[in-house]
This record gives sequence, structure tokens and C-alpha cells, in this order.
Amino acid sequence: MAELPNKNSIVQFVPTAQILDVEKLKDEDISNSDLKELLVRLYQSTNTSTQVINAKSSGLYQLSEFVNNDLYFSAVARIQRSVYRKVINFGTLAPGAHSVAHGLTIGPAWTFVHIYGCASMTNAYYPIPNSNIGLNVDATNVNITNGTALTFTTCTVVLEYLKN
Repeated sequence: MAELPNKNSIVQFVPTAQILDVEKLKDEDISNSDLKELLVRLYQSTNTSTQVINAKSSGLYQLSEFVNNDLYFSAVARIQRSVYRKVINFGTLAPGAHSVAHGLTIGPAWTFVHIYGCASMTNAYYPIPNSNIGLNVDATNVNITNGTALTFTTCTVVLEYLKN
């Protein structure tokens, strides 16, 4: 089983230990110092969970535009820019050049930060781009040039971009 990193690690996890015994609260006097401490710990735990969840990158890969919770630096100090993600399904990918409309209205301040994908057929998976399969994005389409003699049964491309 994988070991969780310590609390000083860069990787963050939501704590799973139970911090509240509801049965114990039913008979407590509201002025009890133990109850007050419990409420403070509950607040701290909720705050920690919120910060951890908000700092995590989303594992969602949608066909529609989605803010994936990644943040990029900005030229302006202490301002972070949100990363958007959209998946493009090419379906079958035969040899040659292919284009699929991405449906995005790309503004002048946009920057693509990650463009990648995978083409596959029975028990064989090929990362895109690679030395035989080219990938690029223009104002209207995602473009793939399959320079192999292979016809892939599935092909998906992930676009990640900034809008400012």
C-alpha cells in the first residue's frame, strides 16, 4: 500500500481520521472547554480540507471546456491564472492529415500550455505527438498528421490553455 507523505510534503491529502464523535456532543454543556476545543479543531479541519481540495488538480477530462484547478504564474505578482481543459475525440485516425473543430473562440491573450493525446488500436497505444504523428492547434481546429501506415481505432487529444 502506498504511504501518505508527511504534512510538510508538497503533495496534499484530505485527512480521513474521524475528528467528531456526535454521540459525545449530545450531553455536553455548551460552556465545556472540551467542547470549545472540539469546535475549534472541527473548524481547523474543515479549513484544511477546503484548502487541500481547492489546491488539487481536477481529474476530469470533459468534452466541454472545464477549469481544471491548475494555476499558472502571472507577470503580476501574487496573481494566478486558471488553466482550462477540453478533450477532443477524433475517433478513428487513418494515415494522413485530419482536423477536428475544437469549438473554442481563441482570444488574443490565450496561451496553450499543454497539448497532448493518444492514438490506440488493439493492445497498442501511441502518444501524440511523436516522431510519426504531428499535432497542432489553430484558431479553428485541432490538426493531426498521421505519418504512419496504421489506422488507429481511437484517438483523443487534450487541450490545456490559459485565457489571460
